[in-house]
Amino acid sequence: MKYLIILFFFFSFSCNAKRESNATTQTAPMLSGNMEADEEAPSPKSESRRFADNTKVKERSKETPSDKSDAVSPSPTNPVNIISKSRLLEYTIHLNYETEDFLKSRQRLIELAKSYGFIKKSTTSFEGRKPGVNLEIWVQVDKLYDSLLEFDNIGKLKYENIQTNDLTEENALSQKKVYRETIRVQRREKALVPVSKSNTWNWKDREDALERSENNLDSAEFEKWKIMDKISWAKVSVHLQSSHSKETVKVPNFIGAFYEAITFSLNIV
Repeated sequence: MKYLIILFFFFSFSCNAKRESNATTQTAPMLSGNMEADEEAPSPKSESRRFADNTKVKERSKETPSDKSDAVSPSPTNPVNIISKSRLLEYTIHLNYETEDFLKSRQRLIELAKSYGFIKKSTTSFEGRKPGVNLEIWVQVDKLYDSLLEFDNIGKLKYENIQTNDLTEENALSQKKVYRETIRVQRREKALVPVSKSNTWNWKDREDALERSENNLDSAEFEKWKIMDKISWAKVSVHLQSSHSKETVKVPNFIGAFYEAITFSLNIV
């Protein structure tokens, strides 16, 4: 009987221990799950901060395309390449400027000529009442409009004259001449080949005929080259003059003073 009571108490104690172990094993994942949920669940302050950050990001994303578009916006197009693209124009420009600081403006003008082209002719004079300089500058047509804007920085514009010569028709005619002379040379080369003994040419006649054709072809190609050279460079004549006249020494009229002295002495006598 005693042994049965002892076994009963031992059996009940083991069951209670198993129940407690199972309860602890079940409560542990629940506690970990609750801790993770607490960590994942954002607080109201964090949610408001995230919402504010998202709104700022959206506003920046809306502003960035406009900034990029402004940064990538194309520069103003050159009217020489766009408007007059179908015309072959030869430019001749005359400019007259007046400046207060002649030496500084002259130096600036030479720098502009170096940047946009080259100086073909230059004359500087300090002998007259106002010192001045005359420059003949050849400017690249692609940079003509920019150079005209830069020339206004050397002084006050007093006179401007821009003229153009349309060489489109001459260029079309020169192209036809080149094409025609090329065909003529080929035709003469074929015609100079002896077909029979009766149709024989001596070497002098052959060379003369070929030379005439080649000379005509060269002259036609040279005319085409001159047209392309004229439309590639603009002739700009600039006259720069100082606004201040040179100080002159006034010499008194000694002859009048001599006559006055003589008349005064005669009156005394």
